[in-house]
Amino acid sequence: MCRLMAYIGPARLIADVVLWPDRSIIKQSYDARERLQDPSLPNHLGFGNLNGDGFGIGWYTSDELRERDPTPCMYKSITPAWNNENLARLSCKIISPLVFAHVRAAYPGMPVSEQNCHPFQWGRYLWMHNGVVGGFSKIKRRLLEQLSDAAYNSIQSFHSDSAVSFAVFLNHLPDLVQQQSPDVLVNAMQAAISTICEVQDAMGVRDISLLNFVVSDGSTLIATRFVRPETGNNLVGSSVLCEASYSISYRERGAHVAFVASEPITGSTTDWVCVPKNTVLCVTREKGGFLSMLQSSVSLSRVPDPRLQEVSSCLASIAQGMNTKSRAWVTRKNGQQQQQQCASQQGAADPFAQSPFHALKGDSAAAAAAAADVAAGSLMDGLLGLSRGAIEPETVSMEEEHLLTGHAKAVLALVVDEPSGRLYSSSSDATVRAWGLADMACVAVIRGHSKPVTQLQLLGGRLLFTAAGGAVRVWDTSSFVCLAKIRTSFYSGAIRSMLVTGDGTIYVGHQDTTVKKYLPISAAAAAEAAGTAGVPFSPRATGAGAAAAAAGSVRQPDAQTVPSSGHVGPVNDLVACSSYICSAGGDTTVRVWRASDLELVRVLRGHRGSVLCLLAVGSMLLSGSRDNTIRVWDLDLDFMCRRTLIGHKDDVVHLDALGLSKSGGTTSDLARAYSGLAAGLSPGDAQLAAAAAAAGRTPSPAAGVMAAPVLVASASADGTVRVWGSNWTCLRCLACGSQDQQLVRALKEFVAIRSVSANKALHDECLRGAKYLSRLLEALGAEVKLAQPYEGKNPVVLGRLGNNPAYPTVAFYGHYDVQPAEEPDWQTNPFEMTAVDGYLCGRGTSDNKGPVLAFIYAVKEMLDCWRMAGAAAPLNVAFMFEGEEENGSLGFRESIEANLGWFSDAVLVVIANTVWVGENKPCLTYGMRGMVTASLVMSGPQRDLHSGNDGGVFSEPMAGSCINHISLLSIYAGLWPSVSGPQRDLHSGNDGGVFSEPMADLVQLLGSLHGPGDQISVPGFNNAVRPQLMDLAWQGLAHSEEFSMQSYREAIGVPQLTAPPNTYDLLNKRWCSPSLSIVDIRTTTTGGSSSSSSAAAAAGSGLREYAHKKHGAAEAPSFAGAGGADDRSCYRFGPTRFSVIPKVAVGKISLRFVPEQDHQTLIECLQQHIEKRFKLLWSANRVELQVHLMGDWWEADLRSQRLQVHSVGDWWEADPQSQLFQMAERAVRREWGEPPLYVREGGTMPVASLIEKMLGAPALMIPMGQSSDNCHLANERLRRINLVKGKNVSF
Repeated sequence: MCRLMAYIGPARLIADVVLWPDRSIIKQSYDARERLQDPSLPNHLGFGNLNGDGFGIGWYTSDELRERDPTPCMYKSITPAWNNENLARLSCKIISPLVFAHVRAAYPGMPVSEQNCHPFQWGRYLWMHNGVVGGFSKIKRRLLEQLSDAAYNSIQSFHSDSAVSFAVFLNHLPDLVQQQSPDVLVNAMQAAISTICEVQDAMGVRDISLLNFVVSDGSTLIATRFVRPETGNNLVGSSVLCEASYSISYRERGAHVAFVASEPITGSTTDWVCVPKNTVLCVTREKGGFLSMLQSSVSLSRVPDPRLQEVSSCLASIAQGMNTKSRAWVTRKNGQQQQQQCASQQGAADPFAQSPFHALKGDSAAAAAAAADVAAGSLMDGLLGLSRGAIEPETVSMEEEHLLTGHAKAVLALVVDEPSGRLYSSSSDATVRAWGLADMACVAVIRGHSKPVTQLQLLGGRLLFTAAGGAVRVWDTSSFVCLAKIRTSFYSGAIRSMLVTGDGTIYVGHQDTTVKKYLPISAAAAAEAAGTAGVPFSPRATGAGAAAAAAGSVRQPDAQTVPSSGHVGPVNDLVACSSYICSAGGDTTVRVWRASDLELVRVLRGHRGSVLCLLAVGSMLLSGSRDNTIRVWDLDLDFMCRRTLIGHKDDVVHLDALGLSKSGGTTSDLARAYSGLAAGLSPGDAQLAAAAAAAGRTPSPAAGVMAAPVLVASASADGTVRVWGSNWTCLRCLACGSQDQQLVRALKEFVAIRSVSANKALHDECLRGAKYLSRLLEALGAEVKLAQPYEGKNPVVLGRLGNNPAYPTVAFYGHYDVQPAEEPDWQTNPFEMTAVDGYLCGRGTSDNKGPVLAFIYAVKEMLDCWRMAGAAAPLNVAFMFEGEEENGSLGFRESIEANLGWFSDAVLVVIANTVWVGENKPCLTYGMRGMVTASLVMSGPQRDLHSGNDGGVFSEPMAGSCINHISLLSIYAGLWPSVSGPQRDLHSGNDGGVFSEPMADLVQLLGSLHGPGDQISVPGFNNAVRPQLMDLAWQGLAHSEEFSMQSYREAIGVPQLTAPPNTYDLLNKRWCSPSLSIVDIRTTTTGGSSSSSSAAAAAGSGLREYAHKKHGAAEAPSFAGAGGADDRSCYRFGPTRFSVIPKVAVGKISLRFVPEQDHQTLIECLQQHIEKRFKLLWSANRVELQVHLMGDWWEADLRSQRLQVHSVGDWWEADPQSQLFQMAERAVRREWGEPPLYVREGGTMPVASLIEKMLGAPALMIPMGQSSDNCHLANERLRRINLVKGKNVSF
């Protein structure tokens, strides 16, 4: 028997559908699998044989091109398809949205010629046939007599029964030229089959006819499976199941592609729908490029067939819905082209879709629809201040709240278990993932299905039902063990919808238009079917069903809809409503069934597109459709449509109820949520809601209004969620979320402000950041002031909330400026916060915008709590947020000193500008090192020289020693050893070797600072270190796995650590020992001056003033490019600069010192060492040590009842026995469930001691971020749960 295949969908390479699938029609031409093996059929039909008597392919161009020329193109040949090179070449170059392919097996007496090869074409139509017209030689003349001249002239071969059948079809069209509607094509196909059968009856023909026709006009595809008389053999082969490379990809909210094939071209039975005998299938396009697949029985009676009328009515509704305009929310970036490219490169990931003889459909349960399940759980806290003033409410832009990664393919369904705080997601990768809503971490990966998991449903929070392909599995949510498996069918297509009632009864809706009912099975059968002992999902049992489940075979349903009354399209959704089961169909209808036996009760019509979702609210049934509308049906009033809700601008993909019946909320929570809706609800609604909330029950429906719950949420493909009140008025488009969600959204907005203080071009952005914080503080009711003592510098945002002298005042410090984000390693846009796997990624999320907003929202929650209690907060709050922290903090001291009255009564300053020591355990920081950074400037010749000409004949600055002065500048900047030589840069070829080169001198000096094992060689550098600084921190870290030497080494990316090989000594080296680091070496080309001081000044012209850093050495800017000289000036002889001897070489040194050490003593030790070493070089260059920064170690004494500074300098150390630290520990323990680790930091934060001195109040450092937050580096991030819990700890 011949084989045919038709494809309709997005334009793609013909090779994707004709050549490359393992079970492609080309392979079927010599290895057809599904033979009926029926001796009652003619030999060439009933038994296996080759299809080698020719082939043909036909294809249509794009819609735009078909407007000018609607005719298709064809390629035919009488050679075997498997051996035709031209077919392979053409198929790899032609892209088409609709393809016909046919391989031929000529029956005896039929000529082998191209005229007899399929498909046949006339005008805009393509036609092909798989089968035979019984007694064709006897009825051919009578058939021809009935044809019009135009239909007669269309016959391409009078030998072919297929060509004549095509003419009979054309004869029943009202016009052969004009485009016809899908229902006209369906009726013409019905009439053609009726005509053939009538002529056979008139001529007394009793031979078997297989009228499997496929026809298309380029837009609609019509296919039939018709057998007369029926042979009784309705089986399909199964040997195809062993092979499959291509498979369905489930993507959006409906079928995008469909195949019609004689036998499957993929290996999974659930990819295909076996079209029943004597059925006509119509595949047509809906709005948005989706495909509607409707089927009806073929009627030979002249009396109008009800099912055919049903299809015609549905097609008319779909045609009207095509005119509905939609607004895409997510821009599809040339989606068709992407699919074509994907198809040509990755055949195994092909997004196919289903249709008949076998029908393959590309279906997907909308992820966007399922997202409303998530929204439903949180909207109760977020629907604050709703207004119904205008007809069209204000639309709040939908933003990505968080991104969870882990699924390898598209996410198809979501369900939330609020009591357990879990989110379940299913995917095309055949897995289900369980996520914790608190930390957004993956709790478990559930495997067992082999097909995309399209449906999820929870029952009682303990059982999770999943549907994939044609199978349903039941899982225990505590152990994630599979308790039962039900195989629903073969060749019925994937399960499109699933409903589980309270007693465990399962209803499933299939692609094949049926609804099936399965009663629960017994415990023993469930355990046996799952392959493991487990808890049954219901105590009820049915013998046959239990046996089938245990055997793993197809289980017959306990009830099923009958085709004569069922849908004529796929079943998209199911919902229980009173004693009914309601189904949403792709045929534009909603059908109401009796739950007990699935007998049809009523058909609800009115939609102009596929019905995608349903919701039962009391006696009301809501249906959402592809026509952008929601219809409200009253089941108590004879299923009357009470209201049509409009407003969405694209498909309505999900409906959910928001009210007191939702699980997971307490009565007080619900009362608080409902009390906030007073502005959005009518007075009656508000009173009803408030009374119900107080009683802890769902409100009863008032006359003419919605039954409980009070609110309905609808999600649309236009990207919005609309909330509807009890009188069906849209209250708002997408309300805001909870306090935590608001915090995350605020951080997203804050990160988008590019407040890079070091970049003068972004000064306006920094001002935006200051104003953003000002607005937030003003919204709290705070008095706000912007202090800017220096023009051109970013202002300090000061805020004061409350001035009651009887109350204590707590101050918060933070900064709103950020580091540049120019590293090429960023995986996301640094100024567009992205939430991935529980982390908020973007510049400033951890340093320091996230902690700043956490402070503000903590205060907001505190005020809300006291306000709800009817009292004022017994606390004053002060805020100081600077905008130059990353660029020297110039103006911060002056701003605070000029406004000390705002902070004079502060008893505590809270700072969150440090990080944890590890990843998992919260910390409290109780000590930090001090810091001095300096520069060593080595000056030589007056200009840079050529290394070849002049190298080696003079003392080079990079290798020189100190001759002249060392200047100490008591400002916050850096230690810069600088060696100066000639007055200008020289050419190494012309001048090298005739003088001391500054770079060589500097390198020797810097090399003298460290000895073997990286030990510091500066005499006296390790003196005066207080012993036992690590004792407090080691008490918590000694038995903790939070810090690992191996992980630390790998994290910093070094081959070996120089510290002693144990954790204690390593941390002691990092936190409690002085260090000396060479952090940079630079050269300058600023010519014209021979003075070493002027050269050093030129070198330092681009230096930023010190910004207190918390992660290591203060980072002085590069000479060139940080203001002053052009970045490229030092590379004027080429980027590699191999030929230039610099006149000045500067090395940057960072000193870290610890409690009891004196920074002045350390500088003197360094100065003496440099002078001594420089004299040994006998260099004529000049060396200069410039101290640009001094930030002493910082330590606090908390042995009294409050933090106090007790030592010289700015170091800080805390005693955990103090009252403040005990309070902080309790807050951390309460929020994280474990005590914090007490840690020190090797970095320096002079601002802490500066604030302590100015305000006379101790500082308390509460780290929020983890050690892997990448502050100052690419891919900076902050874990979402750290942000939220950090806010709660502050609160």
